Amino acid sequence: MQVFQIRLRLEQLAAEWAIEQVNDDDIAELTDILDRMDRPDIGIDEWRQLNQDFHRRFYDCARSPHLLELIRNVWDKVEPYMAIYASTVDDFREAHRQHLEMLDLIRTRNLSALLMATAEHLDYTARTVSEALEKARPVAD
Repeated sequence: MQVFQIRLRLEQLAAEWAIEQVNDDDIAELTDILDRMDRPDIGIDEWRQLNQDFHRRFYDCARSPHLLELIRNVWDKVEPYMAIYASTVDDFREAHRQHLEMLDLIRTRNLSALLMATAEHLDYTARTVSEALEKARPVAD
């Protein structure tokens, strides 16, 4: 899906810029968001909002209003797919594991590993959505 490729490129650029400026307060806020996401009873809509909050909060550290506007525009196009993702998975454990890994890489300022983890994270999401769409497609006679 092209929209996920566009999202990846923009978010990797934001990560490059953000990682140089992220501070302990930013990391504390990111940790708090992940803590709020890590509940077995979390609803799909709340999880989707917190997921956006986590990604956007880190990219805010890039301090680039133009880049953040582009990311918001792409997220508007990705949101229907995220609804499919959130309603398809049995739970959010894998996404949470990936988010924790990304947070650790942010904390240690490991940009190259963060860029790879971001690519894997978005690929996982896109694959999950593609599989769900494939299953929903009617079988031709």
